[in-house]
Amino acid sequence: AAFDDHKADVILRSSNNVDFRCYKVLLSFASTFFDGMFSLPQPNGADSDGDAMKDGLHVVPM
Repeated sequence: AAFDDHKADVILRSSNNVDFRCYKVLLSFASTFFDGMFSLPQPNGADSDGDAMKDGLHVVPM
């Protein structure tokens, strides 16, 4: 199914809680917003700031 690739490296979560598995590199090429976001240091896991994780991938709420 589309947006369900097990090789993806990030999950975008819609406002109605639908998860889209995506590739950071493709999002970065298509959007300066994502390019900037993914160039920032990333935490190693979910932390007290509420960073969500699923299947070992960071979840970005949209």
